[in-house]
Amino acid sequence: MNIPSRPLGVPAAAAAAAAAAAAAAASVWGAGSSPPSSSSSRGGRAAARPQHLQAALTGVSCTYTRKQQKQKKGDSSAATAATAAAAAATAAAAATAAAQANRLNYRHKPRRQQHDRQQQLDQQEQQQQQQQQQEQQQQQQQTDSE
Repeated sequence: MNIPSRPLGVPAAAAAAAAAAAAAAASVWGAGSSPPSSSSSRGGRAAARPQHLQAALTGVSCTYTRKQQKQKKGDSSAATAATAAAAAATAAAAATAAAQANRLNYRHKPRRQQHDRQQQLDQQEQQQQQQQQQEQQQQQQQTDSE
């Protein structure tokens, strides 16, 4: 295949890239021919280049490696864990709001009863916070292990 000499002012890297593109096009469509175009079916646009030619031009592989596929799976499980963490945080916020509302409702009761109820509510809040921390730690461990 004849590669024309590069015009003046064009860097050597650009000329090498153009030569590689011409060689790749020749291997796909045959020497001296151009890529097929279907201007009528695509509204005037040329047909898209085949994937392997695009990969040859850009130097990017078309297929995922096993490591990349595992990483994609890990990303989806991390997103699931993040969603679960957000749901747990929402539930904890709702429980805290309910505890505060209960606290307000018991203000008119005698002091002893109010004090007992206050202690119960504080214990419930502490338990919820501990449970939430444990869940977050478990989710963090899951994401770290994956």
